[in-house]
Amino acid sequence: MKPLASAISALAVLSVAAAGCSSKSPGGAQDKLYSLEASARTPEVVAGEKGEVELQLKLARGVHVSDEAPFKILLSGRGLAPDKERLGHADAAPMQGASSGEGATRFEIPFTAQSKGPASLGADLDFYVCTATLCERQQEKVQVKVTVK
Repeated sequence: MKPLASAISALAVLSVAAAGCSSKSPGGAQDKLYSLEASARTPEVVAGEKGEVELQLKLARGVHVSDEAPFKILLSGRGLAPDKERLGHADAAPMQGASSGEGATRFEIPFTAQSKGPASLGADLDFYVCTATLCERQQEKVQVKVTVK
């Protein structure tokens, strides 16, 4: 592959924000270690009322999030205010039908809608995913759009 095409391909992979996030393994092969899904459980909220966004980190077989390394999510809002500005391991919600560590980590993020119009919740994630042979730091950014009425 030509260097420019390689760079464009790498940028395309990095631009995926809310779904299909990938990480390169040290050997250079493209391995899908996880996907990150973000959605508004309440896509329309009346100003002054509560809503909720859900983040799900779905892990490939044999991959886990290190509970020994830092895991942080910094939250910000435009037109809404998240109940917390920072989340970590302890804030993970239990997965329905799965025991802890079985391939996914989920966060329920409550917020209060502030002003009418388009709004969004931003989340900057910093965490480590591990396989049997390595742990790699991951950094992701997602935006979830909400309409405040």
